[in-house]
Amino acid sequence: MRKKHYTKLNSIIKITLFVLCLLLVTGCAKYKSPVSKSGVYFDTLISVTLYEKNSSKLIDECFLLAEKYENLFSKTKEGSDVYKVNHSNSKWVKLDSETYSLIKRSLYYEDLSGGRFSVMCGALTELWDINAKSDAINNGKSISLPTSAKISSARSLCGKDTIELDDSTESVRITVNGAKLDLGAVAKGYIADKIKEFLISNGVTSGIIELGGNVLLIGENPLKEDRFYNIGISAPFSDDKESTDIITSVKEKDTSIVTSGNYQRYFEYDGKIYHHIIDITTGYPVDSALNSVSVITKSSLDADALSTVLFLLGKEKGAKLLDSLSSNNDYSAIFIDNENNITFYPQTESLP
Repeated sequence: MRKKHYTKLNSIIKITLFVLCLLLVTGCAKYKSPVSKSGVYFDTLISVTLYEKNSSKLIDECFLLAEKYENLFSKTKEGSDVYKVNHSNSKWVKLDSETYSLIKRSLYYEDLSGGRFSVMCGALTELWDINAKSDAINNGKSISLPTSAKISSARSLCGKDTIELDDSTESVRITVNGAKLDLGAVAKGYIADKIKEFLISNGVTSGIIELGGNVLLIGENPLKEDRFYNIGISAPFSDDKESTDIITSVKEKDTSIVTSGNYQRYFEYDGKIYHHIIDITTGYPVDSALNSVSVITKSSLDADALSTVLFLLGKEKGAKLLDSLSSNNDYSAIFIDNENNITFYPQTESLP
């Protein structure tokens, strides 16, 4: 029996320590020591690490940006755009331009997934309520699984057919009563991109932005001779095994690395794992024979959404999807299967 769910918060702390230790051990005296700050938004640990002078002031402004986007994208914060949509009784809701563009972009990823992924999945995510069930089990309380009838009902409330968009007014409308918007699978990637955009516009040339399982690198590593950052990939369920917390690592710069996995939020019931990545075509947490998928590409939004899409599709179909996309963008991926075997796509330089 696994002790408890393995959270993104734990995962990112481990990756942060791994990266910073490598930076400091191999650093050069002529560079400023990294300045780091962390905070919690969207129930996720956010960390920003910079090297330039006046870094502390810039980092503070990054967290103001995080607060701004939480006030737009949170599904639980009363008054947010998402909250307004979900409590609109199917009336049109005028959105902030950024919320509208994120929803519209999300429909593209739904098409890529063959309908398995959607930001219109709130009915299912609320039904399963993975975190609450995990907490209940950890506190010795009993739980019950959703019935097949309830899952079937929630499935009918998911997918892009349950929302209507109006480009002329940047408004949306829920078309089926009970359908709900949930931007959790794309919001962190979008926010990371916006924080990087802000920092670069203010002259930042090197840094690390982390939001949960999302790592976004600015420029090159100023403390390494080869100018690369070393980013650790967490070993799935490693807090229950006598193994290292980092299963592999990659050398990257000026790019994004995002991991989605079944070990990040889950509960165990009658010997079976139920995790937070739900296939809306079945209504159940997907069984794709994977423990995690990490996607490496320039855009953190792309990497965020695609890591979930690839996890839903599985290794073979996921690799075929990347083949179809790679003519227009540079994508790498790390698939870790349910036996913790590692497959790199197409080839990613790894550390021992």
